[in-house]
Amino acid sequence: MVLEARAITRVQRGIAPTSEQVTMMEKVATAQRDITKYSAEAVENRLALMAMCDDQKGPGLNQYLKKIAALPNQHKARRGDK
Repeated sequence: MVLEARAITRVQRGIAPTSEQVTMMEKVATAQRDITKYSAEAVENRLALMAMCDDQKGPGLNQYLKKIAALPNQHKARRGDK
């Protein structure tokens, strides 16, 4: 996101061509897509593990996996951000 903001500023000041801003926007979109993809895969794998657990051990394992997963939305929720 910082690169995108920098590119916007450079284009507004006439230092760089508009194509630089477009390139940075594409890079940010690609990075965001990858974050979403890998976050979904982590959740999918966690749910698959949960399906293999018995009812007594499942909730504890689920909490542990959520704690170590380090998914972007979970960190915001811990800090109280929304």
